[in-house]
Amino acid sequence: MQQCRAGLYPRATGRERAELLGADPADALVVDVVVPNDRELYVNRATQTVEYALLVCYPTTADNPYPDYPLPSGNAVPHMQQGAQPPIFADPNLRWPVLL
Repeated sequence: MQQCRAGLYPRATGRERAELLGADPADALVVDVVVPNDRELYVNRATQTVEYALLVCYPTTADNPYPDYPLPSGNAVPHMQQGAQPPIFADPNLRWPVLL
């Protein structure tokens, strides 16, 4: 099982972004990324700042009570942790790898 922390995918449209962040915009994990000045690789995005909202997932317990969060695409983020809710780690005494 996995639990996710608030966020969205980077190619979301303005409407999708508003819908997703609308659930808890103050606690959304959002970063601005400055695209390197390499027009061969980044073509039309070179030197622009692109907003990315992050989706952070981690192992959780099978009985995690947080509800799934429906996405505009029809998919859902499992066991979405929102706002000040604490994470429910599968085993808080273990160390887990981080994948970026």
